Amino acid sequence: MPKVLRKPLPPVVTELPPPVVDIITEPILKSGSLKKQNPRGFLRKTWKTRRFELDGSTFTYFDEQSKSADTLKPLRIVNLANIKEVHQSGRAATDFEVLTNIFMENGQPRVYLLQATDEAQAQEWIDAINHNLSRYKALLRRERSLRGFSEPPTPQND
Repeated sequence: MPKVLRKPLPPVVTELPPPVVDIITEPILKSGSLKKQNPRGFLRKTWKTRRFELDGSTFTYFDEQSKSADTLKPLRIVNLANIKEVHQSGRAATDFEVLTNIFMENGQPRVYLLQATDEAQAQEWIDAINHNLSRYKALLRRERSLRGFSEPPTPQND
């Protein structure tokens, strides 16, 4: 029987390849006081000062009348998945709107009308929320693709 020459097997790779560069940026963490309009005012919609915090997945506001920072309890926590759009309201340069897909008792979508102390602060909040919203949606898309789900079909305007 002829002798079969076999090549030695290559060594087993025990190290993982370097990770793909992640183009998803870090979230912007922001907190501060803004005025929020009460949407349920019958004759006069009042403005109340609230403490707002933005992180990588939520937009939260607190009652600023609390005695100390330790006792702050959130009045509302809005998941970024529930925010559709953020833009200036068109009323004043310091006002901006956060449109959500959360519905109120009357069936209307919940819109947060917020007011900053100046135009620059309003634009900082708009940019920060939009940045975190884009980042959050990119993370969701990546998670869906890693799990093998395809993107939902894009509606066609005929």
